Amino acid sequence: RAVRLPARANEDFVGNLLPFPPHGFRPGTPRTVVRFDGRTADLDPETLVDVELGGRLTVDEHLHLDLAAYHGTYRDLTQGNLSGRVALLRQREPVLIAFVEPVNAARGSANGAELTVNWTLRADVRVTGGLAVSGFSLGPDLGAVDVSSPSRLPGHTGFLRSEWDVAKGWELDAVTYYADSVPGFGIPSWFRTDLHVGRLAENGTRLELVAQNLLARKHVEFGPELIGPPAAEQI
Repeated sequence: RAVRLPARANEDFVGNLLPFPPHGFRPGTPRTVVRFDGRTADLDPETLVDVELGGRLTVDEHLHLDLAAYHGTYRDLTQGNLSGRVALLRQREPVLIAFVEPVNAARGSANGAELTVNWTLRADVRVTGGLAVSGFSLGPDLGAVDVSSPSRLPGHTGFLRSEWDVAKGWELDAVTYYADSVPGFGIPSWFRTDLHVGRLAENGTRLELVAQNLLARKHVEFGPELIGPPAAEQI
């Protein structure tokens, strides 16, 4: 069981999220701005009750399998709800303010499984691979004012790593990662490969050469938790 207490950003933050529509409904109609106002919030802690089960299978001295599965139930998750309060700002162009307030309105569940395979081909060569399948459902989903929607997590992730002791004191390692697309942030699926060469001298000095992101110079990998429209971060 895990508990998350409300943060200052949940209860003290005030800020405009987005205009709707950008240029008003028609000439002379006030433009509407959605404003998040946490000052009226009286939030309870968010809670998670998680059940996990795992096992390890030794096929032989060279092959080991690890399997884990989990189910989590979330309660009292914080969401932004339209409060029904509005205000009209009279300036050069009138603006209608629609207030959004944080409330403990959401519940969710998380399910997933992870498989890891460890294979020792020879004493100097090892291969490790893993695949994870996960799903997250949330209700109700409030779209743009919802900071945690089901489509903001990759459904499948995986990796493949090889480790080779080329010679005494020399090692060559490579790893490739994969992640599904994340529609909520507009992120396509991606692969990433890293390479590592290491040298351990007899006096204990260690030299390393590491190359990252060899398949592409840059890619979008994740989106931050924020209030309002989702945004993505680039690696």
